[in-house]
Amino acid sequence: TDHCPTGVATQKPWLVHGLDPELKSVRCANYIKTLRRDLLRLSEAVGVAHPGLVDIDDIDMLNGDESASSLREVYGYQPGWGGLSDTQRAEVVELMSHIKQEDTVGSASH
Repeated sequence: TDHCPTGVATQKPWLVHGLDPELKSVRCANYIKTLRRDLLRLSEAVGVAHPGLVDIDDIDMLNGDESASSLREVYGYQPGWGGLSDTQRAEVVELMSHIKQEDTVGSASH
């Protein structure tokens, strides 16, 4: 439509002028850091070591009448759909334990 509000998909010079790749790259990096932090907090709240281990049964949809249904129930997911194998889950947990150990050692030395 040539009316892209960010100037990305437009040929209008005054919209294109608003694109500043250096500024936008910093904003994008900050967004990704914040998203990663929040996903790690979510996984901790669920009780798993990594966001990739959050299972479809860990997430409930609130129905507005003070009841909830799991995502499996809402969308009809079958057991095993989209999940990691037991071996993959164990590998992620082990990897995250190494990262946490490095973080602990690194923060103790500062």
